[in-house]
Amino acid sequence: MTRLSKPRLSDEQAAAQRLAQADVVTKAAMTAPLAGVLHKKKLSPTCIGRHNRTKDLWKKFLRQRAADPAIPQPETPFPTEIVPGVKLPGWDIVKEFVRYLGYTLQGKLDEYVVKATIRGYIFAFYALWARYAYLPVPKEHRLHIMSYFESPEFDATSKLSTKARAKPTADIVDVATLIMGILQDDKYVRLNRSRYNMTYVL
Repeated sequence: MTRLSKPRLSDEQAAAQRLAQADVVTKAAMTAPLAGVLHKKKLSPTCIGRHNRTKDLWKKFLRQRAADPAIPQPETPFPTEIVPGVKLPGWDIVKEFVRYLGYTLQGKLDEYVVKATIRGYIFAFYALWARYAYLPVPKEHRLHIMSYFESPEFDATSKLSTKARAKPTADIVDVATLIMGILQDDKYVRLNRSRYNMTYVL
């Protein structure tokens, strides 16, 4: 039996039809020239918040550094705004920024943050340059930064916390209820292999 399908439009007909059906705003987006327009990947509000926080810390660090008469200042000031056209700062100044994060950031469980928090800010700083200045941070640059971050010299500048968040244990009755729900569910956990894996994790 021949499978029936609706007649297909040609590419030209489909394009013309969809342009004709589009509203004014959509049609403008479909036909606007893209030459010279910079685009950014869509991010979650949480990620954008981390970016804004990292940019704010970078500006505070540069202000503090510029205000210290004992620190030699460069002939060309370091960029406070990360935008297209600015030059990526060298790894020496970024290492100073990492050191600044170590003794400035405050933790939630302790006075100082854990090392993983600072690592997250370093990666966010890399992302700022790729997203807002369209400058990917070179591998050699990242290697110098992370080597300093993992060195005893960095550890000597701040008393990073080693505390871990308390993880309450569940009662055996709760565990039994969860396992029974996993074994009986056929909507979200459809395969026996998935059931066994989830039960093992519990």
